[in-house]
Amino acid sequence: MHGVEFLSGVLFPFVNFFMFLAVLLYFLRQPLQRFAQRQHENFLHSARTASAKAAELETLEAEVQSARTRLDIDLPALEVQTIADAEQEAALLAAEGGKVAAQISSEVQQVTAAFRRQLRAELKRIILQRVQQQLHVRLPQHTARSDARAVRALHAGAKR
Repeated sequence: MHGVEFLSGVLFPFVNFFMFLAVLLYFLRQPLQRFAQRQHENFLHSARTASAKAAELETLEAEVQSARTRLDIDLPALEVQTIADAEQEAALLAAEGGKVAAQISSEVQQVTAAFRRQLRAELKRIILQRVQQQLHVRLPQHTARSDARAVRALHAGAKR
C-alpha cells in the first residue's frame, strides 16, 4: 500500500500538474509567442533608437569638442584684441578729456576775465562816486573861499 499511496499522494499530483502545465502552455503558446515577439521588436526598436541617439550624441560631442578647440585657439587672440581695443578707447577718452579740460579752462579764464572787468568797472564807479561826493562836500567851501579871495583881491586892486 505504500506504493499506491506514493503514486496517488505524490506522483499523480505532479503528473497532473505537469499535464495541466502542458495543456496550458499549448493553448497559451501563440499568445505568449506574440507577446515575446512584440517584446523582442520593442527591444530592437529601442536598441536602434538608442544607437541612433548615441551616434547623434557622439556627433554633437565632436562638434562641441571642435568648438572648444576653436575657442581655445581664438580666445588668446580675442583677449589681445580686446585689450588693444580697450587701450585705444582709453586713449581716445583721455584725449577727449584733455580737450574738455582745455575748453573748461578756457571758459574759466573767460569768466574770470569778465568778472575782473566787471569788478574794475564797479571799483571805478565806486571811486568816482566817492570823489564826486567829496567834491560836492568840499567844492562849495572852495568856491566860497575862492569867491571871497577874488572879491578881496578885486577890492585890494581897486584901492591901489
